[in-house]
Amino acid sequence: MIYQVLEYLRHYWGMLVGKTSTLADETSGAGISLDPRFLLGILIVLTICMVSSFWASSIAGSRRHPLLLHALIGAVAPIAYPATIMFTLDLHGAKEREQAKLDEEATAKAEEAERERLDEVMGRSPTPDEDAGAEAESETFDEEYFKRISRNETGQLTGPWLIRYNGQSACALNIAECLDEVVVVEIETASGDRQRIRIRYALIEGCEHA
Repeated sequence: MIYQVLEYLRHYWGMLVGKTSTLADETSGAGISLDPRFLLGILIVLTICMVSSFWASSIAGSRRHPLLLHALIGAVAPIAYPATIMFTLDLHGAKEREQAKLDEEATAKAEEAERERLDEVMGRSPTPDEDAGAEAESETFDEEYFKRISRNETGQLTGPWLIRYNGQSACALNIAECLDEVVVVEIETASGDRQRIRIRYALIEGCEHA
């Protein structure tokens, strides 16, 4: 976009210079003398208005607002207008989207409060299974979690653990190691031997006593 603006500036600057030269030639031929400083002043004012117009339109375009309207205002109020909208013009539709998000959150909170009120009126309270499910959903299965559950208060290995991951499950006899990205658990194979496997934390969906 900056390249396009520069190209437009070069084009219109050339056009202004050409028009000014033509005007100077015509007035000179008619025996009218113009003050060069007056012509220079006109060029400077027109250039400032033009730069301001493109500046305002580029800001408006980057924030998804109509280009022509802001370009005209930028030309009428040079420099001041684009400098103002640079800090005040928001992304088109951003306020509406933010308000819609706030309305959705308020509606969800109101619905949740109404459900809680109805449950309270009907004398319903969450069952232990629901409490456990909610706790499991909020649990983060990472290195700290498995370090915490791998041993009991006396330092002994705990287990067995049923670990669900990537659409399957494994019965871990104990938690052998907790590495940065994987947990190493010990399982029993079909032949009765013990084997260690690694499970990535990012794939783990649940963990509970087997």
